[in-house]
Parts: sequence; structure tokens; C-alpha cells
Amino acid sequence: MSPTCANTAPSVKRARRPDSNVTRLGVTRVGSSSREAACAATAPGNFAAEDRARVPAVARAFVAVAVAAAARANDARGDVTAHASTNARANRRRVVIARVRLASVRARARIQSITLTVMSPPSRARLRTRVTDLIPGLEHPVLQGGMHHVSRAELVAAVSNAGALGTLTALTQPSPEALRREIERVRGMITRKTRDGRPAPFAVNFTLLPALKPPDYESYARVVCECAPAAVETAGANPGKFIDMFKRAGIVVIHKCTTLRHAQAAERLGADAVSIDGFECAGHPGTNDVGGLVLLAKARTTLRVPYLACGGVGTGRQLAAALALGADGVCMGTRFMATREAPILPGIKDALVAADENRTTLVMTTVKNHERVYKNSVAEEVRAIESEKPGDFSAIHHLVRGENYRVSFQETGDPESSVWSAGCVMGLIDDVPTCDELVRRIVDEALDVITDRLSRVVAHDGRL
Repeated sequence: MSPTCANTAPSVKRARRPDSNVTRLGVTRVGSSSREAACAATAPGNFAAEDRARVPAVARAFVAVAVAAAARANDARGDVTAHASTNARANRRRVVIARVRLASVRARARIQSITLTVMSPPSRARLRTRVTDLIPGLEHPVLQGGMHHVSRAELVAAVSNAGALGTLTALTQPSPEALRREIERVRGMITRKTRDGRPAPFAVNFTLLPALKPPDYESYARVVCECAPAAVETAGANPGKFIDMFKRAGIVVIHKCTTLRHAQAAERLGADAVSIDGFECAGHPGTNDVGGLVLLAKARTTLRVPYLACGGVGTGRQLAAALALGADGVCMGTRFMATREAPILPGIKDALVAADENRTTLVMTTVKNHERVYKNSVAEEVRAIESEKPGDFSAIHHLVRGENYRVSFQETGDPESSVWSAGCVMGLIDDVPTCDELVRRIVDEALDVITDRLSRVVAHDGRL
């Protein structure tokens, strides 16, 4: 610690309202410079032992930045407030509010006082939407989308154990009976119980896509009906007859759509909910180039069934935004790839963390099967071939086979060796947490935005 920090010794006052979960830490006699203010906010010696436990190190560091920024505001008067959320403790969220009182002294902002407020949200606070009501036992309006060679039992169970909805990809399994065994594996790995004592719900993805040798869809669908997961995520070609099969088996059907026209068609076919995929999404975003912000806002006045925001989603702020636009939750794929439980090798996860939102490209556009993938040399080779031989799938088939990226995901961990799906949300991925940590972070952040930030942007004019 520098001499400046060592000489800064603000007093700490602690008061607790008996009927509240709020602890206030008042810090006074802070020096006038931003450096001294930052030291005062972060120096461990300036907090009593019990207060250090309530203000985790990451939160104290945030407060230091907020205080320093406030101190740089020349001629500022009044209060400056900053907020931070931290998951420093695995089981409880901490929100730290730094309120800095400034007074102008000789054209230089002087900090008169700092008040830190450490809050824990009510333990029972949660987000309830039409989707959480639709799927019994679903705690949070967060779904993990189906992903080929990624959505296996390990990831699916981890997501469902976190209170979200894990989704197993049917066609990742080589046969209908292999799918049956994988569903049983999921059931054996789910440990969370719902409020009525039943195992946490999970879903199965059932995608109908063009293929040189189509799989036995009917047999896969029969296994799904016999195993009866809580929900099925259908995608791709017209799922009409399969929707009827699944609903007769008592399974909730969520159809993935890239246009509102398709969403309305799915609604007419009997889908219980739809997932609206904006052009930002990984995998197959459709051909219309329309982003989620427009699709989600228009869906609010177009659809009757619940709908989910999908594509480019990876934070709680986006969950709050999706709810504000009218959606009933979010569906995430790429973000769940960068979790500890995702059954892919570290090299792929490291690539997701290192990449930004510009590290994707579209392939198979000339064969009308657009796919958003990680931008690497193999993807660029596919694009070059398509420019020379547009519409000739046989010319690119050897490069876009699913087996290629299965090898990348499970054998080599080399992100440069194949064409594999990834979304623009890579720009928002900075770590590889557990699924439980990720879901808690997203829900807590959404609650913060809804209950705190949005309430503070509403101004009441007494003259009206």
C-alpha cells in the first residue's frame, strides 16, 4: 500500500435497521484527491472484520473506481450514485451502492462523505412469466437451446439443476435407442426437486433439417413420446405432425422460428410457445437478416402464445430487455457452451472467451441453409467455394459435415479445424462459469435492472 493509502483513515459507522436486510457503512473524513478516495474505499483496514465479509473484495474495487470517477467531476455538487452486483459468494448475491457526496472547492471536486450500502435481495424473489407457468417446475425463464454435439446429458442436467431448462439434442444420438439411453442418463443426473417434490424438468430438441440421408424422424419422435420429457423444442421444417404426437403425449411444444410468419404458423399448428431467433443467433438464423430487437417487439402484438428471445443473449441485462419487449424468457446456446459442464474441450471454450462479436460469418448461403459459424480458415474456404460454385452443396459437403466439428469439440479442441456454430454473443462471454453460477448471475442481474435501475430512470414531475 502506498503512503497516501496508509495515511488515509476514514472512520466507518455501521448501522442496521432491525426490519431490513440492508447494512449501511458510512465512511467520513475522506481526503480530497481521487487517489485518496480510492484508497479509502478499498483499504481492508478501513472495514471492521464483519464489514469486510459483507463487502467482498470485488465490490470494494468497484466502489473505488466509482469514487475516483466521481472525484474527477469538476464543480460537481450533490450526490453521485453508483451500483454494482457481485457473486463473490456462491449462494447469495451482494449489491453494493456507493453514494458519493461532492462539494465544489476551488473548482475541484472534494468528497465530503461516502456511504456504502450492502444489500441482499429477498430470498424468494424470482421472475415469473408465462413460460415458467407453462412448464411445471421451471424456476427461471431461461432455456438452454439444443446444440449438435454439445447438448448432452452432462450439460442438460447441470442447466436443469440450476433452475433453468436444459435441452438434450435428439439427433446428436446415433439412433433412437441411444436417445432413450441418453434421456435416462439426464434423469439420473438431475438432483434438483421442484416445489412439489418432482425432479426438475428438461427438454429434448427435435430438429428437421435438409440432409442427404434423412434420419428416421418417426422413430426418434416415438422415443421422445415414450420418455415424456417436460418439453420438446422443435426446429427446422414444418413440424405439424410431430407437434400432434408430442402434445398427445402431454409434452409442451416450443417451436424455434426465425420469422414472425413462421411463428404464427407454428401457433396455428398447436405449438404451446415459440422461440424467436434474431439474425444474431448461432446456427441457422434464416435468410431474412432481421435482428431480435425488431422481431421481439413486433411479436408482442402478433402472437398469442408465450415467446422466448433467442440469438445473441448472454446476460441478465438482456433478459430484462427481452421481458420489457414482451418476451417471456430467453433461450441461450453459445453462452452455455462456455460453461464448465459443457462436454466440449477447453480449446473451444477458450476460443469463445477470446473472440468478440465480429468473430462470426455466414456459410451455406447459396444453398439457402444459412448458418452462423465461428470465423476461421475452414469457414472462409467454404465461402470461397460457394462464390465459385453457388448452390452446389456437394462442393462444400466435405467441409460442413457435423462429424467434422464433433472431432473438434470432443477429440482435438482445435477451434480452427472445422466449421462450427457460434453466435455474436461471443462478444459478451468473458469467463467459463458453472451453469449454476451463470444462471444465478443472469437472473440476479435481471432482477437488479428491473427493480433498481429501471425504477431510477422514471422521473415524476410535480408540476404535472
